[in-house]
Amino acid sequence: MPEHILLPNLRSLGTWAAQDESTFPYLRLLLNPCLKNLSWPLPVTPSNLSLLPPLARECPSLTTIYIRNYEFGALPAADLPDLQHPAVSTFTRRLSRLEHVTLEKADRTAFDHLAHIPNLRSLSLFLPRRLQPNTFSAEPPDPLPFLALRTLQFHILDLEVAVPYFPAFAYSRLELLRVSTNALARNSAIAAIYTAVSSHIAQDTLRSLAIGTMTTAFPGSYYALPVPAQHDIPQFLVSGEALRPLFAFSDLVCLTLRSPVGFDIDDTTAWLMAPAWPRLTFLSIISATGVSHPPSLTLYGLSAFSRHCPALCELEILFDARHVPPFDGTAEIRNFQQCLGCLSVGASLLEDPPAVATFLSGIFAGPVDINSTLIGDDGYVLREADADDEMRERSKLWRKVSELVSIIEGARVEERHWAHMASRQRYGSTLRA
Repeated sequence: MPEHILLPNLRSLGTWAAQDESTFPYLRLLLNPCLKNLSWPLPVTPSNLSLLPPLARECPSLTTIYIRNYEFGALPAADLPDLQHPAVSTFTRRLSRLEHVTLEKADRTAFDHLAHIPNLRSLSLFLPRRLQPNTFSAEPPDPLPFLALRTLQFHILDLEVAVPYFPAFAYSRLELLRVSTNALARNSAIAAIYTAVSSHIAQDTLRSLAIGTMTTAFPGSYYALPVPAQHDIPQFLVSGEALRPLFAFSDLVCLTLRSPVGFDIDDTTAWLMAPAWPRLTFLSIISATGVSHPPSLTLYGLSAFSRHCPALCELEILFDARHVPPFDGTAEIRNFQQCLGCLSVGASLLEDPPAVATFLSGIFAGPVDINSTLIGDDGYVLREADADDEMRERSKLWRKVSELVSIIEGARVEERHWAHMASRQRYGSTLRA
């Protein structure tokens, strides 16, 4: 090592994953005691892991660390390396000024140390199967854990593993929570997570929530999802009833829910969901793969989000648009929402594009971009040439709806203008009289 620090003013160091592992130790030449931010893709070998503890001594002022195995995303779950290495724990426990932490490897002692770092605001962890957190007694622990934490992200092989962790965050004022897995999570496991989140996470501060089977864990990591068999759909389909614990989070702004085959949401559930989350600007509640259960939600249920979610800008949900509700001339208040800009319909069913377009433009005051992206069984976007005839035909019908919505909305804008002008003239005539 050189006698003098090469870059004494360096405060942030981010590296790309080196394909040649022999270059990895030389990154230490760039370190200095004042370094604040470190993003380091880490090939999992004993020699590379052994570099971490000395790194903590050389950079005691670190506030942000991003330590991840760049090979992780390419490995199937069964072939993952041991995620609890003592070097990672030693490295973490030597740092006391951390504010933002991303680790794919953490053992029990590292977790307990992170719990009592006073300024830790953001934590992203890959949870191995074997690690279990402390079981807190009925009496609050002293000192209270994770008091400053505002952002929490878990990626898990088995979704059930996360359930015992949530009591550790009961004293946090979380604003963002993300719990993801790249495995096919059963509906019982997803329901258990919903219940645990509702029981232990502060309901008045949480603004963004994402739970379920995801194609991404940490930024830069992508996973090919396994395809559930048709006969397995019942054990993966999440019922609308399972969503009820999440209704307590009335201040949510962004909500993303995924299951391997989607959700069985009917109109009754939709009319309970929408008023429970009145501040939503983004809602995505769909299948993580291209396999989905025929939707029970109809256009009538969809209109609940128009009535009760006035700030909703983007909605991604599967519904059955084959039956279009008739115009209700008895309603005293018009069901009308003006913020929605994107409606992602996926494989939603329909038969009559003009009728569907008329209904949608009546409850969402466009311009609304209707997205009917074709999704394959693995959850990835399909080219139209690779889709089957039924998918292509359905996508064509939704494109027709999108075109008609634009035309109808243009006519509605004109009608609203002239109705407003007529009202002003009548009001002015009344005043003059």
